[in-house]
Amino acid sequence: MPGDGLAALFNPRSIAVVGASSDKSKLGYECYNNLSASKKNGIYTGELFPVNPRYKEVSGDACYPDVSSIPSAVDLAVVVVPSQLTPDVLRDLGKKGVPAAIIVSGGFSEVGNRELEEEVVRLAAHHHIRVLGPNTLGLLDPYSGVDTFFLPEWKTTVNGVEAVSSPKPKPGHLTLVSQSGGVGAALIDYIVGSGTGLRAFVGLGNQADVTMDEVISYYAEDDRTRAILLYVEGVKRGRKLIETCSAASKKKPIVVLKAGKTESGIRAAYTHTASMVGQVEVYSMAFHQGGMVEASSIEELFDAGKAMSMLEPPVGPKVMIVTNGGGAGVIAADSCEQLGLEVPPLADEAIRDLQDLADSGKIPTTVCPNNPLDLTGSASSLTFRLSSEVLVKRAAFDAALFVTLHHAPAVYDDVVEVISWFQKATGKPVVACDVGEAEWARIMRSKYESHGIPCYPTPDRAARAVHLLSKHGSFKRDPEVWRDTQRSEDRVWWLKTFPSAASDGALHEPYASRLLGEYGIPLMPSEVVDGEDAAVNAADSLGYPVAMKIVATKLSHKTDVGGVALNVGDSIGVRRQFKALLERAKEVGVLPSLKGILVQKMAPPGFELLIGSYRDRFFGPVITLGVGGTYTELMRDYTLRVAPVTSNEADEMMGELRMSAALRGFRGKSAYDVLCLRDVIVKMSTIMLENPTISQMEINPFFLFTSGGAVIDARVLLG
Repeated sequence: MPGDGLAALFNPRSIAVVGASSDKSKLGYECYNNLSASKKNGIYTGELFPVNPRYKEVSGDACYPDVSSIPSAVDLAVVVVPSQLTPDVLRDLGKKGVPAAIIVSGGFSEVGNRELEEEVVRLAAHHHIRVLGPNTLGLLDPYSGVDTFFLPEWKTTVNGVEAVSSPKPKPGHLTLVSQSGGVGAALIDYIVGSGTGLRAFVGLGNQADVTMDEVISYYAEDDRTRAILLYVEGVKRGRKLIETCSAASKKKPIVVLKAGKTESGIRAAYTHTASMVGQVEVYSMAFHQGGMVEASSIEELFDAGKAMSMLEPPVGPKVMIVTNGGGAGVIAADSCEQLGLEVPPLADEAIRDLQDLADSGKIPTTVCPNNPLDLTGSASSLTFRLSSEVLVKRAAFDAALFVTLHHAPAVYDDVVEVISWFQKATGKPVVACDVGEAEWARIMRSKYESHGIPCYPTPDRAARAVHLLSKHGSFKRDPEVWRDTQRSEDRVWWLKTFPSAASDGALHEPYASRLLGEYGIPLMPSEVVDGEDAAVNAADSLGYPVAMKIVATKLSHKTDVGGVALNVGDSIGVRRQFKALLERAKEVGVLPSLKGILVQKMAPPGFELLIGSYRDRFFGPVITLGVGGTYTELMRDYTLRVAPVTSNEADEMMGELRMSAALRGFRGKSAYDVLCLRDVIVKMSTIMLENPTISQMEINPFFLFTSGGAVIDARVLLG
């Protein structure tokens, strides 16, 4: 195991607790006490060594002054010492050849002490030690008994009542990875309270060395893990996280809860794209592209994880709802449809068979064959059985949701066996709901889950679990895996030598068009001129009417300051507008950065779009598509992807716009050339990936025609 750092970290055969203590007020006491209790209970079967030069023994075990003094090999060191002592501990670990460490101690970058954390990273790399943390609860593994938590299991209230404070979960199949120890401990409490087990908890802490993507990769290959739950506050290697999760989500479902939803990206608003897009939107799309199902709350994170750890995802969106309470069925149906699932009507054959059962008195005559199928408050377990037999043979659905109200006089817990039989007979995922928090409700939910059917206390939570399970199914079936193809050097060689890069960094015309043209993006013919005669010659050559625009590196939004003249119809107009635009450049203070006047062939009418990109500080190039023109920021009809963007993703982006119906033809109007638009989106993604010198780029507007399209205006920022 030495040399295999992650294996030693997550499955150690020998552990040293550096800073172990007999003083109950010290974190080292609880850390060692938890591991010692696990060993005494026969859960942790490896070797355990306390290390502290102040003690001869801790909890009856011989204590060593340093790790080097331990006579046996050590796989994992749990470090619980003041932060300033950590570098010396790492040197000692290196001397001993310890391959992994969990630094529980705080006092590093989280409080601004970055130099100390950087020293820890350097020492760990030098000695080939993989480090989890610092500033972390560490690892809790109910299977191996590794428990590095410093949280006491029992606490006594001020009134003298002793009670469980940090419960120990039973072995299960949910792996929880958290950037917050506090949230992680709360989630474990939630898991224990629900009766669900835990595969492992990993507290990431500051991620100075071991990062989230590495932990996900490890547990994606773990046979005991059926679903991975993530609590994320921020990322260090955003593109690596997408790439890792995109591959891992084909093997294991990944559910993520992102904290900090009000944070906005801090960017210079050179383009509409950079000013519109918030950081939370980029995170959400990155999660989507990585095959992660995003939850909106702790409750939803757990609900989704429970369903995904028990069930395979449905192959489609059709849901069959069965209940013995009509109102509860309506709530479930409403929730399903609001979430984008389908609740289709029953087939005629199913309706006929159910009606025959009612007519013969085998099920209540008040049953109304439909979806939701309300078996009424008179239903018994036999009613559920007979109706389920019809649905198995006659109903077309992808998943089923059973809402059983245990309050009804004829419904007992044996209905669970009926629904379990239904799940096995259909081979379809089944989610259940038993409403309430009374003892019977808890008994019912526990019994459902003992039969492998996730059960929830409200219909809307059950419906959302089906929805999130279905989302995972979509990710799992998608054959594409996101891969980072970003270059470190510019493919377009002349970008780094561009003269304005040393000043304001704006790539003015005709160079912006030259860049786009090199990638085959269609352009409206144009020419940048520096005099009236040249302007007339350009217009004569291009053909009237023409548009004329100020070209200045200090001017990004030309229309806002009157820097554009449209439909100039003759040479006299060209001369007049040339003078007017020069005067306007002077008035708005951009004359010193003026590069000339752009004369451009007027475009025919088209659908105005914005296609933009900028470099996100966490995820790199982000590509946006939105409704363009002067109302871009007002309408805010846009969507985005983290580059690289595939053709399929470009199609998805078009479909996500509120105006998407207009692109494909609306009320008798011809459809626009969406294949051309798809091509431009993908090429914009390629430009950003292949040219790291470009920081922001935007085409606004791009005119899309019924055949082809053209760039009307483009902005590119270097640096």
